[in-house]
Amino acid sequence: MPFLTAAVIVVGVLCVLDLLLTVAVIRRLREHGTRLAALDALGPPIGPTFLPAGSAVPEFSGRTVDGEPVSRATLGDGPGAIAFLRPDCQPCRDRVPDLRSFAAALPGGRARVLVVVTADGDAAGGMGDDLREVAQVVSGPSAAAIVAAFEVSGFPTFYAFEAGEIRAAGADPRHLAVLVRPEERPRASGRATTPSTRSAGT
Repeated sequence: MPFLTAAVIVVGVLCVLDLLLTVAVIRRLREHGTRLAALDALGPPIGPTFLPAGSAVPEFSGRTVDGEPVSRATLGDGPGAIAFLRPDCQPCRDRVPDLRSFAAALPGGRARVLVVVTADGDAAGGMGDDLREVAQVVSGPSAAAIVAAFEVSGFPTFYAFEAGEIRAAGADPRHLAVLVRPEERPRASGRATTPSTRSAGT
């Protein structure tokens, strides 16, 4: 008899625990359902946006890491390119070789290419050093001001411009090819063009 009583008690405890666990799972599923419904109400996620082709290049000013003044005026009216990068963005790092190739082939050389690196100190220096031979590099407060002027919402972002107007924009330096004659265009690496959002996306 004592064994039967103990067995009944054990079964009862197990049933109670099972009931509590079931209630907890149901509550958690309801919470997830509520969160998913809230996300659906917000609509699909919005990716990075770019200034449209044909729009004027925004006014901006700042100094490069070498202390050179840079602005909309210093870039002139010839073909040029602007790249926005972050050292902690893997797609940005992946695109540096292609960016170097296109910058080297761009008519006008280094003076026609601006690279804006949104980081300070060593982080910016590491990425900037890879590009200083072929581009003017901006970081720190000047970079933040230029990012704001172009309303950059994701990284990497590339702009091709000419005669004061944006010719093309995108998340891959191959968008800059509109500025280079076909026979001058280097081969790109063929990597995917998915950008990193701010934060992620940053």
